Formats: sequence, structure tokens, C-alpha cells
Amino acid sequence: MKKIIFILLILVSTLSVAQNPYGFEDIIKVDSLSKDEIYDLARIWFTETFVSANNVLQIQDKEAGQLIGRGSIGYTSATFMANEAVNGNISFLVKIFVKDGRFKYIITDFNHKGTPSKYCSSGVNFGIITEQSESPIISRGNPAGWHNKQWEKMKHESAVVAASLIRSMKEKIKKDKLQNDW
Repeated sequence: MKKIIFILLILVSTLSVAQNPYGFEDIIKVDSLSKDEIYDLARIWFTETFVSANNVLQIQDKEAGQLIGRGSIGYTSATFMANEAVNGNISFLVKIFVKDGRFKYIITDFNHKGTPSKYCSSGVNFGIITEQSESPIISRGNPAGWHNKQWEKMKHESAVVAASLIRSMKEKIKKDKLQNDW
């Protein structure tokens, strides 16, 4: 009985070690804009950036200065081997919080979901992408190196998408700020 309790404690302690989710955040100053102006520009950015902002945006609270939406990108396997089940989507969360003269963005919760294939009926799902250097999953029939290669590509593609979103977000708010001053 003591051995069972000891083993359970070890399992619980190793499983409870939290991994930091992969994400990006910063606070951007736009001194001459009010909270409402920044909110409106951020809302326009969502509309212009995503195919359907109404489907993407989950929270739109102008009074609280919050816009929260969920996006998704396609993912194609880093290797030819077993790529059908790994091909799929990486979804992510975009949060924008606004105050007078500044806004904060958080792009996080990158989550991979593979598509079902004839070799794997549920698809190979890597789940939440974290800062962990090695893949948290290992499936039968594939070496750890294969999983790590997929994991690194997922992190890289997530970073590229986040950088593009951040760049367009900053440009939209700062550019439109200048255009509003015509």
C-alpha cells in the first residue's frame, strides 16, 4: 500500500509541473489616442486580418477595453513520414486590452490538432504548444526525433504567424492614428 501511494505521489508531482504556454505579449504606447480610438482601431484590425471577425471575436467589450478572438492556421508536417495524421490546424488566442495611450496584446494558447487519416483515425494531436524544447508526446511507431522535428516546426510557424499579426496590428493602429490627423 505504501508503494502504491509513493508511486501515485511521484506521478502526480511530475504531471503537475506546469509548462509555460508558447506565447507573445507586449505593451505598445500610442500617446495621442484615447482608449475608445485604440479599441475601434483594434476592432478594425481584427476585421481586416481575419476572414470573419464576427466568428473570430469571442469577446468585444468596449467599456472594459477588451477584444479577445481565436484564430487558426493550417499546419503541414515537417516530414513525409506519417504526415497525413499530423497535417491539420494550429489554433491560437489573440487578446487585446486597451487604455488611454496604450494597448497590450497577448497571442497565446497555440494548440495543434491533426486530421484523421487512414493510418490514424483520430489524427496525431500535439495539443497545447509550450516553451518545452522537446515534444511532450511520443506515439507508437515514430522515433522521438520525428516528434521533436514536428514540435520545432509548430513552434516556428506559430512564431512566424504571431510576428506577422503583431506587425500588422502595430501598423494598423499607428498608421490610422496618422491618417486620423489629416
